[in-house]
Amino acid sequence: MGELLRATEKNAGTRGKVQQGMRGTGADGTSAPVDDTPTLDDLGVSEKQSSRAQRLAEPRGGGELDRQ
Repeated sequence: MGELLRATEKNAGTRGKVQQGMRGTGADGTSAPVDDTPTLDDLGVSEKQSSRAQRLAEPRGGGELDRQ
C-alpha cells in the first residue's frame, strides 16, 4: 500500500486558486477549480495510515541520513 500511495498523484486542493469576480456558485461570486484527483478520504485511508504505510515501504539503508 505504501508504494502505491507514494506513487499516486496528489490532490492539489484549492488553496490560493479561488478566482474572485467570476460568476460562480459561491454567495460572494467566487468559484473554485475542480480537482478530480482522489483524496485520502476518498480512498478510505487516514493520514496516519498513509504515513505509516509509506514509511514501511521505504527501502532500508538507502536514505541520505544513513550514508554518513
